[in-house]
Amino acid sequence: MCCRAVRRSRSDTVAAYAKASLDLTMEGGTTSGVVYPLAVCELATNFRFRNVGGASAGAIAAALTAAAELGRSSDGAGIRAD
Repeated sequence: MCCRAVRRSRSDTVAAYAKASLDLTMEGGTTSGVVYPLAVCELATNFRFRNVGGASAGAIAAALTAAAELGRSSDGAGIRAD
């Protein structure tokens, strides 16, 4: 019974993480580069970013998003324990 409870608990944890996180890909373009910071800030209020990427201006926004996400890790030092 103990193992079943652990599996269920881990499964629930994974499901909760999947619902609260997302992958983000951003395309290039000046207009996109202007919009992305606001969109990322809005998404960050409800989600964690797992994987981010982009091209051109989107790559710059993706790099900043990844750095910000790493900075809000649980230990505050920017290094994940997992």
